[in-house]
Amino acid sequence: IDQQLVLKEIRIGNGATIDAGATVEGGAFVPNRCVVQPMSTVHEADEPRAGCTWAAPGVDNGDAPEFGPTASNDANASGTTALLHKSKPARGSLLSRFAVGICQVVAVVCVFTAMLAMHYTVVYAMVLDGKNFDEAWYATLIVLPAAAAGAVAAGVWFALFGVVCVRLCLPGCRSFNEGTFPVTSLTFQQWLMFQKVFTIASFMYPMLGTTFAASWARAIGMRVGERSQFGLVASMVPGLTDIEDGVFVADFAVLNPPSVYGGHITFRRLRIGRNATIGNNSVITCSSVGSAAMVGAMSLASHDVPDGKMIIGAPGLLTTRASGSSKHFDAPSRCHNVTHRLFSVLDVVAGQWLTFISIFAGMAFATVVADRGAYMALGLLVFVVGLESVKAVLMLLFKRSLCGRIRASNLSIHDPLCWRYQTQFAVVLAIVPLGILYVLRGSVLYPWVLRLLGMEVGDNCFIDTLQIPEMDLAAVGNDCSINANVTLGTHTAEDGIMKFACVSTGDRVTLLSGVVIAPTAHVSTGCSVAANSSVSKGERLEERTHWAGLSVERTAAPLLMRVSDAQPVKVEMTQLSPGK
Repeated sequence: IDQQLVLKEIRIGNGATIDAGATVEGGAFVPNRCVVQPMSTVHEADEPRAGCTWAAPGVDNGDAPEFGPTASNDANASGTTALLHKSKPARGSLLSRFAVGICQVVAVVCVFTAMLAMHYTVVYAMVLDGKNFDEAWYATLIVLPAAAAGAVAAGVWFALFGVVCVRLCLPGCRSFNEGTFPVTSLTFQQWLMFQKVFTIASFMYPMLGTTFAASWARAIGMRVGERSQFGLVASMVPGLTDIEDGVFVADFAVLNPPSVYGGHITFRRLRIGRNATIGNNSVITCSSVGSAAMVGAMSLASHDVPDGKMIIGAPGLLTTRASGSSKHFDAPSRCHNVTHRLFSVLDVVAGQWLTFISIFAGMAFATVVADRGAYMALGLLVFVVGLESVKAVLMLLFKRSLCGRIRASNLSIHDPLCWRYQTQFAVVLAIVPLGILYVLRGSVLYPWVLRLLGMEVGDNCFIDTLQIPEMDLAAVGNDCSINANVTLGTHTAEDGIMKFACVSTGDRVTLLSGVVIAPTAHVSTGCSVAANSSVSKGERLEERTHWAGLSVERTAAPLLMRVSDAQPVKVEMTQLSPGK
């Protein structure tokens, strides 16, 4: 916060529940049996009572249900709203929980090893070629196509084994069933395994966000209609998530997340109607989103959304969708589809292709050092540094050669330029989490990495997020503090149109964890935005003010950010009055 690391203790009582998308700030206290519902925030100054339901954005919403969830008669009930009274939650013995945990670790290692068997084979080949660099210098002439073929082979193997492994995690290898199950049940353990395997399968060779997304989702047990598209979905439940034709689901959306409360997990069914749109970072806990309906970015849909309606904010505000929205687009030509699929192949394998080339280069560098009598430890260091340096250079060259500098524009989702923009983001997403670039996040070197990728970053900035889709369109001023999981949203998808626009901040801005800044928004000098808040499109926040909420409203600065005798330099930023 304002270039200061603030550590505050969080206390969570017995039997408490923190649901999907909820935030507990430093210094806050969640009392016994309190249920923090999706998208709600517990601030440091809040005082929830024991046994209450804490609803979005951060208010007491009555008593929490007793332990032991069961099916509800209310179609709109979500999470923990309908529960059967029991004396205590389901709970296994310490020994049984330890044994189950060991089995899970072994199972995940075996699954990951099987999925990456072909990947390891290609890596071994690249290392072997790199070691023979002096004897076979001409290997450098064939490494590009060889690495490309290896990436495709490893990607196909990974996808096929990913589907098999995900299926093995499902009850009866088919799907999850609607209902409530104790955490001691096999169904709960299968859900935990499914989450881990789904995460592995979604990011290393990213199918989601490509033309293969719908087919891949069907293969793992989802019901998906024609012309539906997915971004990087954070959660979905095979067999219980029904998606009809023409649906668009944006990045990091959470679809009907199971809720764990009182030692039980509850699975619910969700239907998303034709031509519906689900925005970035939204959470859907209702049973139905109607045809041509829309759930806005950072919004909570806890009650059914009727046909043609739109829900925004948390708690969700139901309104009528603008006329002319949800247009029907004719299917593109066969040639157009073939081109799009080629770009999708590039989305999936390009990250590992560049990684294989980097491994070859790193091994070649290490071999040269070893031939000169260097110690093995020095050779290993040269290999790692060479690998990550070449990877960064290749990523930069790939981005520049593929789409140059990204410009603010409105493009059809069928426009090849739009596909190129998406491909560069997919490559960054596939490469960055797997190496030193991810480790650099939050360090003094990270702003330099972002500058190389096209982002405008001022002096003395702390940046701890990867969620910057088009870095050419993001600008951050001097002395800014950008915390973990902040999204600098440089694009939106609206009715078949991808809208790319700039996001910017002034100097000395603080964005706390989970903040989403929409395209064309500007956070002015000296502003701070509370955790789990969103700044809407076109908003320009007033200088030296504090903002919170979905969408943001001006509020008093929290206790952490008040003027301190020990930190008189903060006076300029934090002299705020309550209210708007």
